[in-house]
Amino acid sequence: MAREADVVRSLVEMADTLVDDFDVVDLLTGLADRCVRLQAKGVIAERAGTGLAEAFSRLRAYARNHNRRLTDVAQAAIDGTLDPQAWAPPASQHPDRRPDGPACGGG
Repeated sequence: MAREADVVRSLVEMADTLVDDFDVVDLLTGLADRCVRLQAKGVIAERAGTGLAEAFSRLRAYARNHNRRLTDVAQAAIDGTLDPQAWAPPASQHPDRRPDGPACGGG
């Protein structure tokens, strides 16, 4: 009986070690993803001439609208392969449009 208890104890310790290893991998992956997103915010902010919060908003909106992972879109921004539409202002913020109606006539 004591031998079985030792085996069970060893199996539990191995399982704990495996769980800890997966947690570390998850943490490192999350950290790497965050670094990519932060770098992409800077790239988009520079290209679009906006602040970091607006750059992230545009990056996130592009990822959602194109059904892509945010980190994948961020990496494409860093690599220079992302569609420039990603950092274009949303239609409601386009500089040629007035928020209160059409730019011409109507009145």
